[in-house]
Amino acid sequence: MTRTGRPRKANPGEQLAKAMNLFWRKGYFDTSIDDVVAETGANRFGLYARYGGKRGLFDKALQLYRVEVMGRFLAPLAGTDPSLPELQSFFAQFADFIDDPRGHLGCLMCTTASEVSAHDPLIAGRIRAHLADMRRLLRDAAARAMAKGEIAADVDSDETADYLVGAVLGLMSYARSPVPRDQVQGYLRGVLRTLDRLAGRSDR
Repeated sequence: MTRTGRPRKANPGEQLAKAMNLFWRKGYFDTSIDDVVAETGANRFGLYARYGGKRGLFDKALQLYRVEVMGRFLAPLAGTDPSLPELQSFFAQFADFIDDPRGHLGCLMCTTASEVSAHDPLIAGRIRAHLADMRRLLRDAAARAMAKGEIAADVDSDETADYLVGAVLGLMSYARSPVPRDQVQGYLRGVLRTLDRLAGRSDR
C-alpha cells in the first residue's frame, strides 16, 4: 500500500541544486544556514554532517554550478575544432540569458570572484581554475581562427583571450545590476561587434 500525505524528501543532489540556486540569488555572505534549511528542506544537522557547514556546502554548490551551468555556456568552445563561429556563438547565447529571469542573477562564479575570493583561499583557487579554463578555451579558439584565416594573422590570441574573459566578467556583472535590459544587450552587442571587427566585418 502506498503511503500518501507525506511530502517526498529531496535527495542530496536536489538539495545541493537548490542550495546552488539560493547562493546564486543571494550570494555567499547574505545566505544563512537557516536560509539553506528553509530552501532545501534539509535539517541543520544533516547539512553539517554532509558538508561541514555553510562554507563546505557553498564549495560543493560552486563546483556544481561550474559543471552544470557554466559547462552549458562553454559547450560551443569545448567541441571539435572551435574557431571564430564558436566564439561568436558563445557570446551570442547570452542574448537570451540576459532577458531570462535568471539573467538578472548574473553569474555565480563572477559574483564569487569579487565577493568571496579575497576572504577564502580555497574558493579563490576554484575561481582561478575556472577563469584559466575559460581563458584557455577562448585563446585556443582565437588561435585556431587565425590559423584558418578567419581573423587577421596579426591578432594576438593571448590579448584577445584576456579581453574576452574580461568581457564575460563585465557582462555578467552588468546583467546582475538593476540597469535596463536593453543596456546590457547593448554591451553584449559591443562585444559581438568587436569579434566582427577581428574578422574584418562591421555590419552587426
